[in-house]
Amino acid sequence: MKKILILILVVFFCSGSVFGGEFEDNLKKAKQGNSFSQFRIGFMYYLGKGVTQNYKQAFSWFKKSAEQGESSSQFFIGFMYINGQGITQDYKQADNWFKKSAEQGKFLAQLSLGLLYE
Repeated sequence: MKKILILILVVFFCSGSVFGGEFEDNLKKAKQGNSFSQFRIGFMYYLGKGVTQNYKQAFSWFKKSAEQGESSSQFFIGFMYINGQGITQDYKQADNWFKKSAEQGKFLAQLSLGLLYE
Protein backbone atom coordinates (compact mmCIF):
# COMPACT_ATOMS: atom_id res chain seq x y z
CA MET A 1 0.00 0.00 0.00
CA LYS A 2 2.78 2.42 0.92
CA LYS A 3 4.44 2.18 -2.52
CA ILE A 4 1.16 2.79 -4.34
CA LEU A 5 0.32 5.85 -2.26
CA ILE A 6 3.80 7.31 -2.59
CA LEU A 7 3.59 6.99 -6.37
CA ILE A 8 0.18 8.67 -6.36
CA LEU A 9 1.51 11.46 -4.16
CA VAL A 10 4.43 12.12 -6.45
CA VAL A 11 2.25 12.26 -9.56
CA PHE A 12 -0.64 14.21 -8.01
CA PHE A 13 0.99 16.67 -5.65
CA CYS A 14 4.46 17.40 -6.94
CA SER A 15 3.48 20.02 -9.46
CA GLY A 16 4.74 23.54 -8.86
CA SER A 17 1.19 24.81 -8.36
CA VAL A 18 0.87 23.01 -5.03
CA PHE A 19 3.60 25.14 -3.53
CA GLY A 20 2.22 28.42 -4.85
CA GLY A 21 5.25 30.51 -4.03
CA GLU A 22 8.19 30.57 -1.73
CA PHE A 23 8.43 29.16 1.77
CA GLU A 24 8.56 32.55 3.51
CA ASP A 25 5.47 33.86 1.70
CA ASN A 26 3.49 30.77 2.64
CA LEU A 27 4.81 30.79 6.21
CA LYS A 28 3.59 34.34 6.74
CA LYS A 29 0.09 33.43 5.54
CA ALA A 30 0.15 30.16 7.49
CA LYS A 31 0.95 31.96 10.74
CA GLN A 32 -2.03 34.24 10.04
CA GLY A 33 -4.25 31.13 9.96
CA ASN A 34 -4.60 30.53 6.21
CA SER A 35 -5.39 26.81 6.05
CA PHE A 36 -4.15 26.26 2.51
CA SER A 37 -0.86 28.00 3.26
CA GLN A 38 -0.57 25.79 6.34
CA PHE A 39 -1.05 22.80 4.04
CA ARG A 40 1.64 24.13 1.70
CA ILE A 41 4.10 24.62 4.58
CA GLY A 42 3.35 21.10 5.81
CA PHE A 43 3.89 19.70 2.33
CA MET A 44 7.16 21.59 1.93
CA TYR A 45 8.40 20.14 5.23
CA TYR A 46 7.13 16.71 4.21
CA LEU A 47 9.10 16.72 0.95
CA GLY A 48 11.98 18.93 2.02
CA LYS A 49 11.09 21.42 -0.71
CA GLY A 50 12.80 24.75 0.08
CA VAL A 51 13.38 23.65 3.68
CA THR A 52 15.01 20.69 5.49
CA GLN A 53 12.69 17.69 5.49
CA ASN A 54 11.02 17.36 8.88
CA TYR A 55 8.05 15.03 9.38
CA LYS A 56 7.19 16.39 12.84
CA GLN A 57 6.96 19.94 11.47
CA ALA A 58 4.98 18.66 8.48
CA PHE A 59 2.53 16.90 10.78
CA SER A 60 2.15 19.96 12.98
CA TRP A 61 1.28 22.22 10.03
CA PHE A 62 -1.01 19.64 8.45
CA LYS A 63 -2.85 19.31 11.77
CA LYS A 64 -3.45 23.08 12.04
CA SER A 65 -4.82 23.10 8.53
CA ALA A 66 -6.84 19.88 8.91
CA GLU A 67 -8.57 21.16 12.02
CA GLN A 68 -9.89 24.00 9.85
CA GLY A 69 -11.32 21.43 7.42
CA GLU A 70 -8.61 21.39 4.72
CA SER A 71 -9.14 18.00 3.06
CA SER A 72 -5.62 17.69 1.63
CA SER A 73 -4.14 18.11 5.10
CA GLN A 74 -6.62 15.61 6.53
CA PHE A 75 -5.45 13.13 3.90
CA PHE A 76 -1.78 13.71 4.71
CA ILE A 77 -2.36 13.25 8.43
CA GLY A 78 -3.93 9.88 7.64
CA PHE A 79 -1.01 9.04 5.36
CA MET A 80 1.51 9.95 8.04
CA TYR A 81 -0.34 7.84 10.62
CA ILE A 82 -0.30 4.86 8.24
CA ASN A 83 3.45 5.18 7.79
CA GLY A 84 4.43 6.37 11.27
CA GLN A 85 6.09 9.49 9.88
CA GLY A 86 6.64 12.13 12.55
CA ILE A 87 4.18 10.35 14.84
CA THR A 88 3.51 6.83 16.09
CA GLN A 89 1.88 4.54 13.52
CA ASP A 90 -1.84 4.31 14.27
CA TYR A 91 -4.32 2.75 11.85
CA LYS A 92 -7.37 3.97 13.79
CA GLN A 93 -6.19 7.56 13.54
CA ALA A 94 -5.38 7.04 9.84
CA ASP A 95 -8.90 5.76 9.29
CA ASN A 96 -10.38 8.74 11.14
CA TRP A 97 -8.47 11.34 9.11
CA PHE A 98 -8.94 9.56 5.77
CA LYS A 99 -12.70 9.51 6.44
CA LYS A 100 -12.78 13.27 7.11
CA SER A 101 -10.99 13.91 3.84
CA ALA A 102 -12.98 11.33 1.87
CA GLU A 103 -16.28 12.82 3.04
CA GLN A 104 -15.21 16.03 1.31
CA GLY A 105 -14.71 14.12 -1.93
CA LYS A 106 -10.90 13.79 -1.84
CA PHE A 107 -10.20 10.92 -4.22
CA LEU A 108 -6.87 9.97 -2.65
CA ALA A 109 -8.51 9.63 0.76
CA GLN A 110 -11.27 7.47 -0.69
CA LEU A 111 -8.68 5.27 -2.38
CA SER A 112 -6.62 5.11 0.80
CA LEU A 113 -9.63 4.01 2.84
CA GLY A 114 -10.27 1.21 0.37
CA LEU A 115 -6.63 0.11 0.56
CA LEU A 116 -6.67 0.37 4.35
CA TYR A 117 -9.77 -1.81 4.60
CA GLU A 118 -8.31 -4.31 2.16
